[in-house]
Amino acid sequence: MSNMSYCRFENTAGDLRDCQAALERLLRNEEEEEGDGRALSRRELDGAKQVVQLCQAILELVAEKADEPIEDVSELDIEMVLDEANVEAEKKDKADDEDADANVAMDELNGGR
Repeated sequence: MSNMSYCRFENTAGDLRDCQAALERLLRNEEEEEGDGRALSRRELDGAKQVVQLCQAILELVAEKADEPIEDVSELDIEMVLDEANVEAEKKDKADDEDADANVAMDELNGGR
């Protein structure tokens, strides 16, 4: 089931922390505290590969936005890059809302046409 847009990152962050812990156990060959085995099922292994690839793609997007090579991503202020991108998006959203309000007002002046 997908997350609603208003909480997708909040919900996914917790799930991703769980995935990170599972990958740490797998890569360090450690048992889970609950006594589960170390190995992942084939489906879970496929999912783990997808998650890692998605994380890499996300880091590449952030590096691109910061106009930095991916090799320097560990030096990026990721919070600052995301905050700045969000401020830009908020401005565009506000402008879009104002344009939509202006169009509604024009339609009302023109008799709803």
